[in-house]
Amino acid sequence: MRRERGFSLIEMVVALVIATVLLGLGLSSYRAYMANQKVRSNAELFMMGLQMARAEAVKLNQRVEFVLTSDAPTAASVDTATTSTTGSNWMVRALAAAGNSFIEGKSGTEGGGTPISVTGSISNVVFDGFGMPIGLAAVATFTFSNPTAGECATAGGGGGPIHCLEVRLSRGGQARMCDPAVAVTDTRSCGI
Repeated sequence: MRRERGFSLIEMVVALVIATVLLGLGLSSYRAYMANQKVRSNAELFMMGLQMARAEAVKLNQRVEFVLTSDAPTAASVDTATTSTTGSNWMVRALAAAGNSFIEGKSGTEGGGTPISVTGSISNVVFDGFGMPIGLAAVATFTFSNPTAGECATAGGGGGPIHCLEVRLSRGGQARMCDPAVAVTDTRSCGI
């Protein structure tokens, strides 16, 4: 008896079922990966904003303020933007008696979708002409999370799938991003 080349209907159905299961397993991992990337991207932009404010203060030799706000981060709101420890937007502005100058601003909704949640221990930082934060009594911490994607991972592997990150600003003006869910021996740890 001569066998025909190709696949039987049963073999094709089994292959499709296996492919569907594998795709389903990979899709949840992909969603978590994308949610983590969104948190990382926002934390990195935020940290670059802090570094920009510090660099502009030195370059201009005047006070420059980094503001966490819920208001629109535009040149039109440079004098009226109110600070908020839970604002999803940020703005860098040069401070002057005659009026503030807009330097840069970012909206938490850039890139579409729901904004990443930011919670800061302070709502604004003013850098002097030497790049030092004025009146910063302790390390300032800004926590980034993605509540719509799930809970934050915790140290020891617990919690949810999202690696919530922190940006920490030292009293000397250095900004650093860290992950509170990794082991203290890891260089990404917030404990080092």
